[in-house]
Amino acid sequence: MGLYNSHIYYKTIQDADGIKKCVPRTRYRKFPPHLQKAPGSLIKEFQALPQGAYHVVIPDEAYWWIDAQFLPHNDCTLFTSSGAYILRGATRAWVPVPHFPIGRICRFDLDKDRLKCEVFKQTGSSSLPKVQPHPDGQYIGYLGNGEVRIDTIDYVNVYKRAKDLNNANFRFCAFSPDGRYMAVVCRSSMSFELHISNTQLGFNSLEHVVSLRKMCKDFKGTVAYNEMVECKWTTDSKYILVSSSMGHILVISCPELELVCSVFDDIIPGNALSQVGAFDCNPRSCHEVLAFGSDDYKVFLVNITSKKVLYESRSFGVDPIDCVQFTPLGHSVAIALRSYKILLFDAHEGNTLFQIEMKDICSSIKTPPPGYPGVLRLSFSSTGQEMAVSTCDGVVRIWQLPMEINLQNLCKLALLSLVPAIKLQALPLPQRLISQLLSIPIML
Repeated sequence: MGLYNSHIYYKTIQDADGIKKCVPRTRYRKFPPHLQKAPGSLIKEFQALPQGAYHVVIPDEAYWWIDAQFLPHNDCTLFTSSGAYILRGATRAWVPVPHFPIGRICRFDLDKDRLKCEVFKQTGSSSLPKVQPHPDGQYIGYLGNGEVRIDTIDYVNVYKRAKDLNNANFRFCAFSPDGRYMAVVCRSSMSFELHISNTQLGFNSLEHVVSLRKMCKDFKGTVAYNEMVECKWTTDSKYILVSSSMGHILVISCPELELVCSVFDDIIPGNALSQVGAFDCNPRSCHEVLAFGSDDYKVFLVNITSKKVLYESRSFGVDPIDCVQFTPLGHSVAIALRSYKILLFDAHEGNTLFQIEMKDICSSIKTPPPGYPGVLRLSFSSTGQEMAVSTCDGVVRIWQLPMEINLQNLCKLALLSLVPAIKLQALPLPQRLISQLLSIPIML
């Protein structure tokens, strides 16, 4: 196993219930006020990879896979990763557009007079592009060309691990909210494995490895090698949820790596996940509440612990659900449909709070090929008032949403713009108030 190690520096705070959370060492940076518009307005749109960063002609039939993420605690900065592919049908692997720099990382700064983009020129990926910010806000993780990498946001490499002797192919990675672990999903032959590394040990060894196929016999690769997998952590870093484009969600405990449940076997039998990224955990909840889109065009909210259905939406007809993402406060959940309609639902009552018809404003947006998602990723600013939408035409669009935060949260962000979160415990404040200021999750 090839390893290069430096050190990742981060700080955690633990509340009275023992829940740990990684907190930023820097002050909060709010979204530029001069860019804000009326709710439902398009704030900005730009290519995930500027045209000057590549020198090939992209065919009209090319399908883009991109990811855009706001940095934690910094609403002025977005990171993107992108790739352009030629699709060859459901039974054949995607082919990268020749000479296109698949997985090139870009940093966009929104607080300048003009949109500023820094291209991390040596970055690339042999997997589908994804950029994963560390909760500290000073690092990003991603899958390079046959390696897992962690860089600072200023493009200094601090960790690099190449394939091991099994030659497993890295497919997805995610940091735990407490900053301690990095989960990596790998494909080895026809099976998938979940690897957990401990950042506190400098990634010198893999602490835990488990075969996902042993947990679920149908969680396996395809001969075409075109299946997708993703993973997300619950807010308290106790569980990892691993999904596949074959329709599964497995809930796995950490660090034990034991199967807690298979969502479509134990909670909603007979259904399947609509798209690999169409699920998310409520950030207000420790590890109980999960939202996802099903293959029968519905949205479900379920309690993982009790295995009960909390909410089941109406059917969206024949409009598949491409993406599901909670807002930062957890009071609402965004649903992106194949028709480029984005709905904001109340996470408690299920009623529609707001909606955006992207095609009404962006008439040139590319219709996805049949069977493929149009909206690939949603990312919110810290306030939840701005939403970055990544789509299959290679474009990132930032939309203005209604104000979700109340006076308490406005005061919280005002304080955190003056005092780094890590210094809150030094202030003469009750522990409960500190937990609220840091958005420590609670049992729901």
